[in-house]
Amino acid sequence: MIFAIIWRMKKNKILIVDDDKSSRESLKSYFEDKGYKVCVAKDGVDALEIMKRISPDLIICDLKMPKLGGEELFYVLNGKKIKKPIIFITAYEINSNFYDKAITVMKKPIDIFKLNKFVSSTLSSN
Repeated sequence: MIFAIIWRMKKNKILIVDDDKSSRESLKSYFEDKGYKVCVAKDGVDALEIMKRISPDLIICDLKMPKLGGEELFYVLNGKKIKKPIIFITAYEINSNFYDKAITVMKKPIDIFKLNKFVSSTLSSN
């Protein structure tokens, strides 16, 4: 309960969803250093649970994960009428049909400065 109250008090909230703990934690550290409030999830199922308590302004999400991947998470959120900007990251080939539905899809390894640019411009336009 206290976590949810503190979370709502902050602006510029980012949810990072990635099954790779190292990627999750390095992105979390980077964006916290930039002044964002950051929460992390290990997969889409975990992200949905977290989103029951908090409402991120933006989601950075890996496409391929166990249980529920990024593309599936995108469709679940749309089905629930939850419209959140999502920046997808992946080490795999990008499905061009899906690419049209995302803000952007970035290939791993991530260019953190380019990702930061997308995050800043997306949050400033919302």
